[in-house]
Amino acid sequence: LKHWPIPDASRATKRRSAAVTMAAQRRDLDVVHSEVVQDLLSSASLPHLEAALVHIQELLDDSGARHSLETALLAARTTLQRRLFQVMGGSEIAELSEASQGTVDLVLEFLSSGSQENRKRASVSVQVASSSVARALLPFLPATDGEQRSINVDVNIWDARSLAARKCSKVPLLFWPCSRMLAELVLSAPELFDGKSVLELGCGCHGLVAFAASQVGAPFVLATDLCAEAVFDTAANLSGYGLAESQALACVLDWERIDDCDHVSPGMQFPVIVGSELIHDSDMPDMLMAALVRLLAPGGRAIIMQADARFRYGVEEFQSRLRSEPRFGVEIVPVPAEMVDRLSGTNSEDLHSEVMTYSLYSIVRH
Repeated sequence: LKHWPIPDASRATKRRSAAVTMAAQRRDLDVVHSEVVQDLLSSASLPHLEAALVHIQELLDDSGARHSLETALLAARTTLQRRLFQVMGGSEIAELSEASQGTVDLVLEFLSSGSQENRKRASVSVQVASSSVARALLPFLPATDGEQRSINVDVNIWDARSLAARKCSKVPLLFWPCSRMLAELVLSAPELFDGKSVLELGCGCHGLVAFAASQVGAPFVLATDLCAEAVFDTAANLSGYGLAESQALACVLDWERIDDCDHVSPGMQFPVIVGSELIHDSDMPDMLMAALVRLLAPGGRAIIMQADARFRYGVEEFQSRLRSEPRFGVEIVPVPAEMVDRLSGTNSEDLHSEVMTYSLYSIVRH
């Protein structure tokens, strides 16, 4: 036994000390990189923004620091995407150096690809046509305008199961049945959109409703959502449909901070607002009502397609708020079974069940 090697206590202590030091250094690096990202998010002036972007690019170029920085970027993904989309859509982007403009593009591309690594994306063909059934949901219109309209587009959407597997919020990133039915209604009532700028609230990731509005005479459609990732996808789809940014634009819009949106100037209102599945939680009626008061022009009309109260939290409260708001007149019409039945066999079917019912809200600003 006396010939067995005796462990060197000092050597083991040194190894433990080195491991602790390295772990501390990693934690310190994570903290530093988190602060770098926060510095970018809080940049309130052009020099501050430029300096933050230069710092981020330096870290991205450093192979030893890149992984930790990427982790920090992904941790602040939604907020960071929103900030960079504001930069892209405002005047700041033109005033940045060419290198910093490249950094903005690089970070946005990473945030998109990095957050999608566990998701399956598919391009699906979507056909929607106008109908007399949809037009009848707006009884103030003549029974028919005598013309048939349809759209046939390839929409890039995400697989619901893969989103659930990574516990991602699925609401803005799926193709909900109400969006398809609202697009059908838009195609069926062209006189409501012809020559008028249109705001879409809660556009999600597909851009189908905005595209439908552009096909019935709306000279400009602003498609908006709180989720920056959904907006990124909608912008890509709108471009894929062949629409220029002068015809349709996607941007982030927070209903509680509307004036922070670069594409909605102070006091700006719209003659037409559309939206689908805008209410699905109990805190949303107050926010949506405030947004409608702020954004719907006098004499304007908002058209909302919504699953009924049995299937969505907050719908009863929203109806009550609408009916008690003196600035609005509202009609709530059940969507007929013939229109709902057309969801069968479509890629929206897995988000719909045969027991579900829907209503159309036609809201006029006095």
